[in-house]
Amino acid sequence: MATILRPGETSLIWSGFSLEIQRDGSVRVSIQCQQRICHHKLRREREIDLAWIKDGTFGIAEIKTTSKLFKQSDYEALIALASTVKPDIVLIATRDGSNKELMAGKKMIEEKLNKKAEVWVWGSEEFERSPMWASL
Repeated sequence: MATILRPGETSLIWSGFSLEIQRDGSVRVSIQCQQRICHHKLRREREIDLAWIKDGTFGIAEIKTTSKLFKQSDYEALIALASTVKPDIVLIATRDGSNKELMAGKKMIEEKLNKKAEVWVWGSEEFERSPMWASL
């Protein structure tokens, strides 16, 4: 189930985590921190393609149509966001291109995050094995 947020709306998630899209387009993340609420305001340049919570595991993903579109700045922005919101999983995904390029990005993310999150790569091979509806 996906929720689309518009400026001024808040999506509350039962685990003490909320996202609010501000009128200026920035995202405010609130995380329950030991009986108090910590607010982190993220600038627009820290947007993310996908965020999810499943069975108490929080993940974020950067997705491109081809691995050639991933730039150093994309990985750096993903690392900065992950350092702020502290996901359990960081996913980089692309339907086309080289898994070698993605693995280099994975290595960079892992080194910068110092194993504070699992880094997953989903490249063309994973998309080929996925069900047909995943490519619609």
